[in-house]
Amino acid sequence: MPLLLLWAPSWGWVIAANVLLGLNQGLAWSSTVVMKIDLVGPRQRGLAMGLNESAGYLAVAATAFASGWLATEYGLRPYPFTWASASPYWGC
Repeated sequence: MPLLLLWAPSWGWVIAANVLLGLNQGLAWSSTVVMKIDLVGPRQRGLAMGLNESAGYLAVAATAFASGWLATEYGLRPYPFTWASASPYWGC
């Protein structure tokens, strides 16, 4: 996904990459929510949802921090951002 966005020759490629990201996010996120609710049971599904959401937002915050640090260290070249933009997907 990040490489597809970095070297996209036209907007059609960007849209296709976003469609792939949406499919991945929809399938992966939904299955993690169902899995966590199965683990804790129906009585604590609110806790499972809260933990799931907070983990997602913490990953986004860590990636934003890493991207800002990389931009400060290396400037606005695209290659350091390949790692930063790919890091949230490593946890799926």
